[in-house]
Amino acid sequence: GEIIHDYVPGETFEGIVTKTTSFGAFVHLGEGAEGLLHVSEMGAHTEALPQEGARIRVRVKNVDDRGRISLSLDK
Repeated sequence: GEIIHDYVPGETFEGIVTKTTSFGAFVHLGEGAEGLLHVSEMGAHTEALPQEGARIRVRVKNVDDRGRISLSLDK
């Protein structure tokens, strides 16, 4: 699909966790975009990952050439 918003590193969003996996949490940013908050960004083990449905503040870390958005926690 077409990305409506041009996500740039450093931008912050309040997103909603849609899915947690062993390697991180997928966060819905709105407009059909989803980013991955990698488990290494949590500074802890998977038990520390936010639960599905949780609202968290995240920062865009990187967007790769396939449009995949990687996130870090906005502290």
